Amino acid sequence: MSIGSTIRSWFAAPAKPAAELPDGAQARATLGETGWSESLVYAKSKWPKYNPDELIGLKGARIYRKMMTDEQVKAVVRFKRDAITGRKWYFEFDAKDLLSANAEETAPKKLRARFDAMPIIEEQPAEEAEEAPVAPKEAGTLSEEQELRIRVFEQVIEQMDGSFFDALNAIMTAVPYGFSMTEKVYKDIEVDGKTWIGIKRLALKPFDTFLFSPDEYGNISKAVQRFEGHEQVIDMERFIHYVQNADVDAQYGQSELREAYRAWFSKDIAIRFWNIFLERYASGFLKIQPVAGVKITSGSAEHTALVNLLTNLGPKTGVLLPSGVEAELVYPATTDAYEKAIASHDKAIAKALLVPNLMGISEQGQTGSYSQSQTQLEAFMWTLEAEANRLEEALNERLFRPLGEMNFGAGPYPRFRFKPLSEAMKMQIIKTWFELVKASAVTSTDADEKHIRELLDFPEAGEPLNTLAPSAAGAAIDPATGNPMPGKPGVPPAPKKPIGEGETVIGTKRIRAEHKATFLARAVKRVDFAVIDNRGTKIIARTSAKVHEALRAGVDAIKEFVRTEDLFANPDKISDIAMPARVLTRVRKACEAGLKEAWDLGSAHARRELEKAQSTRFAADELRLTDAAAQKFLESRSYSIAGDLADGARKKVTTILYNGIKGGWALDEILDRIEEELGATVLPHASTAVRTAVFEAINEARYELFASPEMSGFIEALEFSAILDGRTTEICEHMDERVYPVNDKVWESYTPPLHFNCRSLLVAVTVRDTWERSDDPSIKPMEGFGGA
Repeated sequence: MSIGSTIRSWFAAPAKPAAELPDGAQARATLGETGWSESLVYAKSKWPKYNPDELIGLKGARIYRKMMTDEQVKAVVRFKRDAITGRKWYFEFDAKDLLSANAEETAPKKLRARFDAMPIIEEQPAEEAEEAPVAPKEAGTLSEEQELRIRVFEQVIEQMDGSFFDALNAIMTAVPYGFSMTEKVYKDIEVDGKTWIGIKRLALKPFDTFLFSPDEYGNISKAVQRFEGHEQVIDMERFIHYVQNADVDAQYGQSELREAYRAWFSKDIAIRFWNIFLERYASGFLKIQPVAGVKITSGSAEHTALVNLLTNLGPKTGVLLPSGVEAELVYPATTDAYEKAIASHDKAIAKALLVPNLMGISEQGQTGSYSQSQTQLEAFMWTLEAEANRLEEALNERLFRPLGEMNFGAGPYPRFRFKPLSEAMKMQIIKTWFELVKASAVTSTDADEKHIRELLDFPEAGEPLNTLAPSAAGAAIDPATGNPMPGKPGVPPAPKKPIGEGETVIGTKRIRAEHKATFLARAVKRVDFAVIDNRGTKIIARTSAKVHEALRAGVDAIKEFVRTEDLFANPDKISDIAMPARVLTRVRKACEAGLKEAWDLGSAHARRELEKAQSTRFAADELRLTDAAAQKFLESRSYSIAGDLADGARKKVTTILYNGIKGGWALDEILDRIEEELGATVLPHASTAVRTAVFEAINEARYELFASPEMSGFIEALEFSAILDGRTTEICEHMDERVYPVNDKVWESYTPPLHFNCRSLLVAVTVRDTWERSDDPSIKPMEGFGGA
């Protein structure tokens, strides 16, 4: 056989006998993968694929072990790891599994049926409790079988040898090494008097002893372990193969330390030079020179003696100099250059590992603010949540699903979940926030409280203690009005309009005394008014800035047209003035993006409010608003805003030009007037249009969900909720707290917004809320609003 034939045989795939496909099998066969993602060198050869990490290829796997001995690398990696694995954990079933637990039929489940299965059980007197019928089990609760499965999975962890957290840390060695291989060692466990298959321990194996052979689609077809001259084929089903950065390589991943290598290497070199520097210059640099009028000739006895002196001089050496020569110890002007370099490299290492520098793990720098550190804290939390979710999915897929199949056969099985934060981290956040509020670095508001409650997994806040009587906490009360004094700890800042007797303020919502009982009904208490208002305001600011930038570019283009065209000689050309098409496109896209954010905000909070009403979470595919409804609104509204703004700007400029021609203004004066008009009317009008449209999008998304067929039978009515302060209009104050059935014709004319800058919201009233229809409104919305 020739050499060429031998080489070709290495890449030749083993011959497969042709198989007869039954009818319909050919169509099913096309469901598999067709696109290649792995080099055919490995897919068609007999040798395994080697780790593609160039750093491992050059320096071996020991390079990452060596990097882990660096104090900064070790601190950052372990801090990040412990923030993920040090949390408490629990098991739960997905919402869709809870829905199916008590299903009486296999037909597709509708939300209406779900709500019908949840009757309202009124509290009964104690003497009637024994005769009261047993309430049917609510949909969404656990069945006995599901409770058993959770109990078994919990005992699998409890009866493991060693610490479960150590096992999680072993799996997370994929962070510094690219991937980890953890073997599942099984054993029998006892739960409820029965024998089940459990886990004896999760044994971490050396990652650099494993080699994988992928097929052309990137799936591992064979895995071997080479250890101390021996080789064995391993069963991947017995291992948890956890890959870090699987998008870089599906089998070997990539170490998180790879991007930190340059900073670590530079730091290592800097430390070596720093040691040399300290050894050479810590005791000073000796300089010897002749005094004025004395000459020392090279090669003379005096010169030779002085050279020998400098060569043999040590830190404890004393010198006796000849006459005519003086010595001076010279020290470096600065000694912190290496220290700054090492701090900079430490910061670069932390940055490469996605740990913000204001977290305290790396050098802080001389500047920083609370808002900056808060932003970095949020970014760090996003990173941790993403890593925690990946670890959860790996454990559910590679550990608990196989255990479920071995113990129970058919699914569904409980899913392993991490709790958001450890108790220590929660207390640290509380302490930090308390210190910031105490030092007046931040102002504590209802929105802040909402954020902290969500972060710390606290329950919803109850009715605030802003009453006429002094609170238990000792909040100061104004003796003249009987109201809480603003600016005191625990009391929100006073609204612009004075608080009337008996009124209550929650977030941005002011409650009138005569309507207090209505507002504090469960329906309105479910709405996070302060959060919606705060986030909506941020969306308005971002969108307005983009629209202003585009309009400025458009006005500059119009000014250039005015400057280059002789409109005094040809006034007919004034009718040709228009916003450039590219400007209209920028305005439209900016508005569409902002309204999409507002739509998502309204949808998310509406969903959250219904989950509070249900006392359970909805599945991911439930309560999903149709993309068609959102897209139709976003496109039509953004086109309308862009057209109105462009037409308004054109009319303003046209008026200025006609007045300028009549008045004989100079060209520069006309251009100055156009610029003034931009700041005086065009940009403010744009801000108003954006602000109105943003809250319109929030309400459209809420109404789309509340009025959807899936909500029929659960949401019975809608309540108009206005923000009552110094800016409240007559129409919104008139409509505030009015309730009408969800399909009432009133909503055709009175769905917010009812005027420019309207901030009112629609609130869902469910079968669990007490309500009655309000009288028909007697004040009409502003012209152009309310469907007109």
